[in-house]
Amino acid sequence: MIFKVTFPEAKEITVQEMTTIKNDMGEVIVEDWLDNGMPITGEIWPLKSNYEHNEMGVTANSTHKLFTTDAIKSNVRLIGINSNIYLTGYIQDWGSHKEVILELIL
Repeated sequence: MIFKVTFPEAKEITVQEMTTIKNDMGEVIVEDWLDNGMPITGEIWPLKSNYEHNEMGVTANSTHKLFTTDAIKSNVRLIGINSNIYLTGYIQDWGSHKEVILELIL
């Protein structure tokens, strides 16, 4: 039986990827985060219990978890509610949804 997970408090989240510009000699001259044009919807919750801090992929820098049904990858930035910026880490794909470990940057 296949069921669809919905997140009632889901908000639109901007996804940014690192873009690198190099000169003719291959030297990196500019690195910047740019919107990839494919926002996702999801809920971002803080990590707070000891159980959550013992989960796969959680590090000392992990602060939040994203719940989404959209495609997402590691090492991208998310701009969420209140313009908070997160870096994505470990992704657990449960089939019906994904749980992504996040690190709050700003």
